[in-house]
Amino acid sequence: MADVVPRWGAACCAPTAGRCGLDALESFGRVQSSRIWLKRRMVKSKNKNLVLIPVLLAMAWAAGTGLGGQEPEAQESAWQANHDAGKKAFDAHRYGEAEKYYSAGLAQAEKFGEKDLRLAVSLFDMGIIYYVQQRYEKAEKTLKRAITVREDVPGPDEPELNKVLLQLAEVYRAEQRFDEAQSLYEHVLEMSEVQTKEGQLVTGTVYLDMALLYSEQQNFARAEQLYFIALPLFLKAEGANSLAAGETLLNLAQLYEAKGAYADSEKNYIEAIGVFEKASESENVRLAMALESYAHLLREMNRKDDASRAEKRAREVRKHKAN
Repeated sequence: MADVVPRWGAACCAPTAGRCGLDALESFGRVQSSRIWLKRRMVKSKNKNLVLIPVLLAMAWAAGTGLGGQEPEAQESAWQANHDAGKKAFDAHRYGEAEKYYSAGLAQAEKFGEKDLRLAVSLFDMGIIYYVQQRYEKAEKTLKRAITVREDVPGPDEPELNKVLLQLAEVYRAEQRFDEAQSLYEHVLEMSEVQTKEGQLVTGTVYLDMALLYSEQQNFARAEQLYFIALPLFLKAEGANSLAAGETLLNLAQLYEAKGAYADSEKNYIEAIGVFEKASESENVRLAMALESYAHLLREMNRKDDASRAEKRAREVRKHKAN
């Protein structure tokens, strides 16, 4: 399989997979799940108080189709168990395992009916899996169905609908269907309100995605402008330690590196790494990748000792994550 352009650093001059010693699909999956993480942060689960019951999860896993003979409450819990287990596996980059749980959850959700939002959630879950696996045709079909379900439900949940629209735009971007992606980005912008924290996160995400789209078209000047629109929105919504802001800084660093503006690139790398250093251990993969990208810049600047220190730190972070 040929290397793919990483979701982080679309403008970067060397593939992240090559820098990190990852195969192309693993690298793609990790950076794509980072972007999906950002979209997941826009909203909180409406079922956050449900407990994942190991026995129920085992039953749901074995049944596959969702324990259809059970009472509605048990069916709901079984669906939630598969959804939560799939998300846990996805966040750990175990995409095959995540697909099995999400697929079981979708089979259960189909029983709730075409106008049930749980069906939209499961369709979105599967759309993400197909996207990370670069199965773009299936991702598009699944995400479009999720959009239809959400639009058909009275009083649509706008933030969740925006999340699905943005993921579909990412599919188009990955397929270099730039005009279609741009159209969806603009549609979400029209629907978003920047007066709220949630609206700021949505709007910032759209501008971040649009910047990456322009980077892939080698329009670095426009990409840079959009990064600078996104950054204050994330900072206003989440403060100086915003991980979304950290990702924006990292993309800016890679854009400047691609342009040969090494001083600006280093400044943004250092700021991004500072944000990720303060994050929880669950973000160690993001920190390690930022350090590895920074090391690449340092080697281009012929600062081999500094590059070696950054690479050593990245290895330590990855080792800690593995343990």
